Amino acid sequence: MAASNGNCFICGKTAGKVTIKNHVLKEHKSGDERCYIFRAEGVYDKDYWLLFTVAFDATMAAVDNFLREIWCECCGHLSQFRMGGGVFGKSRKISALPIGATLLYEYDFGSTTEILITVIDEIYRPKQHEKVQLLARNVPPEYKCWQCNAPATAVNAWEGDMLCDECAGNAEDEEAVMPLVNSPRCGVCGYDGELDIWTFDAEKPFPQPQMLKAKYCRDKTVEEAPPEDRWNKIPHKLQTKILNNVYCVKCKLTSVKEYTIENAQNDIIISGKCTKCGGNVARVVEMD
Repeated sequence: MAASNGNCFICGKTAGKVTIKNHVLKEHKSGDERCYIFRAEGVYDKDYWLLFTVAFDATMAAVDNFLREIWCECCGHLSQFRMGGGVFGKSRKISALPIGATLLYEYDFGSTTEILITVIDEIYRPKQHEKVQLLARNVPPEYKCWQCNAPATAVNAWEGDMLCDECAGNAEDEEAVMPLVNSPRCGVCGYDGELDIWTFDAEKPFPQPQMLKAKYCRDKTVEEAPPEDRWNKIPHKLQTKILNNVYCVKCKLTSVKEYTIENAQNDIIISGKCTKCGGNVARVVEMD
């Protein structure tokens, strides 16, 4: 992959990660909320990168939640930050870090995704509801299908093959086929970018709003069976895993109770209440 450009989510500018950083510091530093600017990049592929601000009074838990949502979360794995050979706890304040500090973020201690985090500068921004604000992100890489050279949309997690829609639909090991996503965790474990709502769209107004990413879905006609029947075909162990891996705006990763099930084209949607706060939650279950 060639050195990647990125998009500024405040004004839409497209440039490399260094240019985008300088652009943000020059053009987007107004406000009264003191923050650090963080850069995150894949340890083994630095063409996956993020630039984001974190409020000075936040803790590292806010960074953990953000990285889980945009890049990592699949099955509720453990994670940690490391700095200088030791663990840097998630309860530690952002303000405890000096400018220039580097940390290693590890998500999943089995199939580990490693992310390098750097505190690159201090900045002021308009007051935000969220502790973390995305400033810029790499443009999604483009790959060709290894079988027919068409644009790739999926990856075989077992073999590492890039596949187009047609070749993915014809794959013998269908359970290994996963969507091609803009993350250093692409093709690892069960990661499909389900919680990632930061899809850049140059046609939308700026600052770029958060929007749901277009779902990966093979072009298949699915018989409209009752949603309960489709749900009951899922093994009980996997049902439990799904119900305990739901996203809540307030509580982040949670489980669902008092839920209902409905069809959504190829998939089903589970809607119910968060077991922690009682708020409304929902999760899409891909059935193909």
